[in-house]
Order: sequence, then C-alpha cells, then structure tokens
Amino acid sequence: MKIFYLAKPTYGGWVTFTSHLVLSGKFPLFKISKKLEKSNRNFGYGVSYQNVPVDLLKNFGKDVVIAAIDKSGYFALDYVQDGATIIIHDPTELKEEVVKHLPRLKVICIRRTVQNLLKEKFGIDALFMYHPYSFPKCEKCLVEEKRSGGVSVSRIDFDKHTDIILDANEILKEPIEIYGKANTLYVYHKLGLERFNKSYKGSFKKSFSSIADILHGKEFMVDMSVIKNDGGGTQYTFLEAIHHGAVLILNKGWFEIDSNKLIPGFNCLVAKNGEELADLIKNTDKLSLEKIKENAKLILKEHEFNSFPEYEK
Repeated sequence: MKIFYLAKPTYGGWVTFTSHLVLSGKFPLFKISKKLEKSNRNFGYGVSYQNVPVDLLKNFGKDVVIAAIDKSGYFALDYVQDGATIIIHDPTELKEEVVKHLPRLKVICIRRTVQNLLKEKFGIDALFMYHPYSFPKCEKCLVEEKRSGGVSVSRIDFDKHTDIILDANEILKEPIEIYGKANTLYVYHKLGLERFNKSYKGSFKKSFSSIADILHGKEFMVDMSVIKNDGGGTQYTFLEAIHHGAVLILNKGWFEIDSNKLIPGFNCLVAKNGEELADLIKNTDKLSLEKIKENAKLILKEHEFNSFPEYEK
C-alpha cells in the first residue's frame, strides 16, 4: 500500500494517525508536489515522506490509501483510480468535493458514528477500523514514579473546550498543565490571554518521546473535546494517555453518542464543567484510579494494526 497525506495541517490528529498507520504497516508515505523529489522529508514521529507529482496516483492504482484530505488536496481525487482507499475521520471532511468520489472508492472510518452517518445520509457503505497504534517504545513507562496532577495535550481550540480546563484550574492547587498548538482566535475571544498563559506550557515536538516526557508522572490526562455529530470513540490523546499510565478524564458530551468501549467509571472518568473536573482530580481515590488504569489497558489491544478491513464491491 502507498499512503498519501493530502492535507495542509502539520500537527494534530491527522498527522498522528498517519504516522501510526505508516509505522504499524511499514508503508511508504507520500505528499503531492509539482515535481518528484528523490530525497525524503521529515513528517514527524519518526516518519519520513516523499514529494511526488499527482500523476503517480494513477500509476499506483488500487494501492493508494488516502490517510487524510482537506481542500488543498481535493484536486488530486480526480487522479485517484477506482477501488483505491480513503479514510474519513470525522463529519467535517464530508464536503461535496469528497463525497462525490466516495461511491467509487473503498471508504474506511475510524468512528462508528461517521460510518453510520455515511450510510444514512449518503448511502455509502463504509468499513470501520480502529485507530492504528504503533506502540512506540517508552523507557519511562517501565519506571515506577509518583504520579500527581493533570495534563492536556490536545489542540487548543473551540471544539476542544479548553475553557473547561481553565475553569478547573481556578479551583485546583496544582493546575492542569496545557500543551499543544493554540488557535489564537479561540485564546483571544474565549479564554483570555492572561488566564490562558498561567496554565499554557507551549507546543511540543512531533515525537513519541516528547509525549512521553509530558505524560510522565501525571495522574490524569484531560481531554474535553466535543465535536458535532462525532464522539464516542477514541482519539490519539486517549490512547497515548492509556499507554503512559494516565487516567482519562473526558467531556460528558463525548458520550452522547455510543461510547464504543469507553465506559465512565470503568476505564475513564467524565466531567461536564470545570467544577466537576476539579472535583475528580482532587477526590478520586487511588484504588479506583488503579482499577481504571488496568481496565483502560484492554482498549489498546484492539488498536494493534493487522491489515486494512476488506470487502468486495
């Protein structure tokens, strides 16, 4: 298989997904450019990619897998052969320029909610695949450490509801540390720069070691994401937290849709506002936290990539 990344973002879930997919299957990764480049470039997370002209999409035929696409890559779909594979991550990607090509492609979703939406709204039979996870080696995971406090490693944006974390930090003695790439408009209009900067620790390198360093010693990983017509499944922030032994605290709104393995009180905790979030961090007993961690580890086993799901059209 030849993996193509047809999108602009250089940080976030698409990049993390593509990296894990490439590493899990040892696939080559490509981006589209005006000319063929013989040398590879750094994609992040130990992955490299090659820039190639769009015509190669025709040459690779059904071996093409589009790991992510946005408006910068729509033009390339005209070169993708029938029977190639496209992965749809969330409902925001279902623009007309993409949807019109889906009937002739093999469509894979990493959310049951998106799989159902494609069938109900567009009549598209898509396949479900768990987020691939490459289980990067983590020497720090083998070291026993005293854990305390919480951390957030999501993008800072409207759909991530970082404002809930800042509300909790006004209550907590040990504030939740916030890392990640920030949407400046969201920070300015919703969070307030002065309030935000008290908790913000900056962005981080696209490497598994950087994630390990941030999560090391933290008891909680907080992700307050809620996305319209999405939710219930996993995100890479969730999987990374489980891998590194941190307890997940998620937004109660994430569970308005079928949770698909995530069960509040069993393998994660949930909060709907800053007060609830602060209370969980201050008052959840250690025994309960250890049980939640053990139960959460079972989720990771489902994300070990074996192969792409198959069907006959």
